[in-house]
This record gives sequence, structure tokens and C-alpha cells, in this order.
Amino acid sequence: MEPDDKGDAMSRVTLPAVLIALELLAGGAAIGWRLTQRVPPEVQWARLDPATAEELRELRTRVGRSPERWLQLGEAYLAFGFLPEAEATLAESLRLEPDSFDIRYARGYALQRLGRLDEAIDQLQQAAEIAPPVKESTCWYHIGRGQLRKEATNAAELAFRRHPNFPPSAFQLAKILVRSDRAKEALPILDELDRRFPGSLQPRQLRALAEEALKTGSEPARTRRLIETAPEKVQLTDHHQFLGPTRFRYGAGSKVAAFQKWRSQGQDKAAAAGFLELMESLNAEDQHKLAPMLAELELQLQQPEITERLLMDYFESAAVTPKTLMLFGDAHTMQRHWDQALEIYLRVLQMRPDSEIHRRLSLCFERVKDADKARFHTARALCYEGIEAFRRNELPEALAALNESVRLDPAQDLAWFYLGEAESSSGNQLMARQAYEKCLVLNPHFGRAAVVLGESAL
Repeated sequence: MEPDDKGDAMSRVTLPAVLIALELLAGGAAIGWRLTQRVPPEVQWARLDPATAEELRELRTRVGRSPERWLQLGEAYLAFGFLPEAEATLAESLRLEPDSFDIRYARGYALQRLGRLDEAIDQLQQAAEIAPPVKESTCWYHIGRGQLRKEATNAAELAFRRHPNFPPSAFQLAKILVRSDRAKEALPILDELDRRFPGSLQPRQLRALAEEALKTGSEPARTRRLIETAPEKVQLTDHHQFLGPTRFRYGAGSKVAAFQKWRSQGQDKAAAAGFLELMESLNAEDQHKLAPMLAELELQLQQPEITERLLMDYFESAAVTPKTLMLFGDAHTMQRHWDQALEIYLRVLQMRPDSEIHRRLSLCFERVKDADKARFHTARALCYEGIEAFRRNELPEALAALNESVRLDPAQDLAWFYLGEAESSSGNQLMARQAYEKCLVLNPHFGRAAVVLGESAL
């Protein structure tokens, strides 16, 4: 064979060999990728509604090597309560993108929910180092909470001091100071919280403890009234803000969110039709969860018979609550079934006395021509409305409602007590004392009235 022929032969042999080698390498790489690729953990799909389960299964099959999709799946698992599976999924997301704040924070959040506090604190500290400014304070707050759960109070205090202007951290810091005999140091923090959240419940309660420790508090009755009239304004947990939107991003939750939006826009018929269609696709357990919402919609659409039927089915296997039972009574009221409505409303009254149920009872007794009982319940509805107005610091409204309440029925120790509270808060101490005394005449064992009168006599 000539030299050129030998070269051609070698070329013919070498080229297929190279192609085969390249194919083997590519195949080996593909096999290696499949062997090393992580697979997201399965969860108990039966705990989810079918639509949500289908969407999450589909997401699970296409996560690939995308850290964003692993994060999305991990947050979904976390939102629906699959905590171990969520942590494992987020750990893989973090392996794929270790410099992501969102992933590291979510994993730290999952770890603290699992009670793996040392690991959670470590993850949150690393997250704080790369956090955007608006999130750094949240990281250190959760670090402090984790240290408190470990009973590491000194470490918790240091964490809360990292961002003392972050309201939840400021409140927790003040609580530590009060409980460690440093109440005086806590007072400026509580002053600032009260300035930023006027009348908030938590700082007022903590201030009362601080003043008691320092023996510098105002009169106890005033402190008690301030606490009773204070709403909770300082948000000490971000669970709903962090995970709530995720729950309404998938399956039945996303549809319910859409139906609620339609309701807010006055599209009740469309919302009711959507609810019915959705319920047909759900299992019995999930249907029961939505039944009260659909029943309420049907009542708004003037369909009390449908509301009644839905709730009767619901009560067969679900706990009766004051809200659902009152809705059941409303369905009978709309059908003018006064005796049935009265029986139901009286059951609700035993479970949760408030102005709403007394107003309904008053209406029903009017319809059955029982004026005395109608008056009785009107007086008590006014009493509870006055109490709520007092707790909102709406003193003129409280005084008007409570005075009318005791005018209609003077035999109400609760109404007289809160009339005394409202008069005292308005600066009318003589009228307040008279109201407290009338309360005690009706009920000598009404402890709060006795305490207030005892304090004023000192």
C-alpha cells in the first residue's frame, strides 16, 4: 500500500473512533447527570385538593436544575405544611444557588418551623449578611426569636439590638429588659412604640408590668382601662405575610381568591357559580371547608333554601360554630320561619353573646309579638355596642349606647359597669361612681366594680 493510501485508511479508522468516543462521553455525561440529579421529595398529595396537587406535581417534575423552581416548590411545600419536605427542597435550591438571599431566608424559616434552631439561626445569619436593607432587620428578628426559644436570652438581646428601630425587635427587647429587672431601660423603648403605634395593646401591657416593677405606675384602674381599649398593632409574626400569598397561588386556593375578588366587585352570581363548579371537583373534606362560604353567598343572592340545605349537609360532619349557626338562623329568618330562627339564635347566644345575636333575637321577638323580650335583647345589643365603642376609645358613642341600654333595662350589671368605665374615662368621676354602685347592687360579686370602688376609696 502506498503511503497516501495508508493515511486515507488511518483517517477512515480514526474518524469513526473519534465519533464513537464523543458519543460515549456524551452518553456518560447524560447518565452521570441523571444519576447526580436530585429529585424533589414526594408529599402526601391526598392532603391537598386535586387541583393544587396536580399543579404541584407538575412543578415537581420540571424543577430540573433551576434553583428558582426548587425555591418555588419548597415555598409551596412550606405554605401547605409539608415542613420536612420543604426544608429538603430548599436545601437543594440553596446548593444550586448558594448566594441567593430568598433561598437562604426561606430555608432558615423552614428550619425554625421544624425546631432545628441552631441550623435555622446559622442560615438566617448568613441570609442577613446578603440581605437587602429592608430584609436584614427581619432576619435578625427571627434570629432573636430562635435564641429565645433556646432560652439564650443574652444572645436574643444582642440580636434584637441589631435593629432596635424595627418594631417587633424593639418590643421583644423591651420585654427582655422588663423581665430582667431593667424596666427603667425599657420605658424609652415603649414610649417610642406608643408614639409609632398610638394606643397599641402590647406596649401598654408591657408598660403596666414595667411600672409595677418600678412602683411608678398610674392608678391601676386607669392602666386596666388603657389595656382594655388597646388594639394589637405591633405585628410580631410575619407567617401570613410570608406564606399566605403562596397558598392562594395554586389550585383551589387561587380559584377561591378569584371568587372573593368577584364578590368584592359585586359579582355574587358569578362567584356562586364558580364556587359550585369548584366544589364538584373536590373531595368531601374540601367541600365542607367551602360550604359555609357558598352558603353565605347564596343567602346574599336571596336563596335561603339553598343556604339551609348546604348548611344541613355541612353540620352532619362538621363542627357547629357560632358563625355558621347564625347563618343557618339567618336563612330561616329570610324565610320568615321565626320560631326556628329563635331556637337557633338562642343556641348561638349561649355560645357567643354579642350585639349581632341580640339584634337578631330582638327582631324575631318583635315578629312573634313578644315586646318584652324584644326590649330585653335590644337593651343587651346596645350594651355590647357600647362596650365595643368604649374599647375603640369612641367615648361619646359608648356613653350614648350604654345610657340607652340601662334606660331600656336597668337590671344589667355589665352595662352599668361599662357605663362607669366610660364616664370615668370621660372625666365624670361622680357619675362613674354611681354607675359602679348600681352594678354592685345588682351583683355584689362583680369583682371589677368592687376593685374600682375600693381603689377610689384609698
